[in-house]
Amino acid sequence: MTTQTATSRGTQMTRSRQFRFTPDTVRVRDADLPAGSIATLEGKAIVKGVWSRAEVDEGWYEMIATDVQYEHVLGDVRFDYAHDRTKLLGRLSSGTLRLRDEKDALYFELDVPDTQHGREILTLVRRRDIQGISFIYYTLDESFEYRDDGLYVTVNRMGLESLSAVCDETWVQTSISERARELLEKFPDRLAGLDDYYAARRDRIYTRP
Repeated sequence: MTTQTATSRGTQMTRSRQFRFTPDTVRVRDADLPAGSIATLEGKAIVKGVWSRAEVDEGWYEMIATDVQYEHVLGDVRFDYAHDRTKLLGRLSSGTLRLRDEKDALYFELDVPDTQHGREILTLVRRRDIQGISFIYYTLDESFEYRDDGLYVTVNRMGLESLSAVCDETWVQTSISERARELLEKFPDRLAGLDDYYAARRDRIYTRP
């Protein structure tokens, strides 16, 4: 088995915001609601310690480290609907969004507001039209290695910006393609030294629109 390893370290954030999706994790709780809330959504925001394969190419694998460190890049973390800032549902700073970090995942609780967007999102979650959470982050520290079947990337530290209830992974595939191009630009010497197998796979991973 051919394996080449390399590590990216530092505090410089990646140029692009990264979008990822955690499916089938959202639940509704109707008991013990604070004033002004019609329900509480809870579930896993970020799953850790599991390799996920990107649909844009079978040679790209990514994992959030179980001991990943978080920074709030905007001084706060918000929860919105469909990554629309105007459809705000809660904030960490106000206490309407709560995060709990465990070894397997970053868990969330959101007090759904009695607003148009709150009622809409609650209806869609109850009907199972929305089942997953998307999160936006910047990579602050990562490690990666090349194996026979592709590129494996581990996120060790991230700047967490926001969580969002979404119905699909539209943002995610575009984001992964952009991230792959960034790696190509950051480590041209390492990628240029790969054998023909990796060179061919690199073209597939990094040049796809």
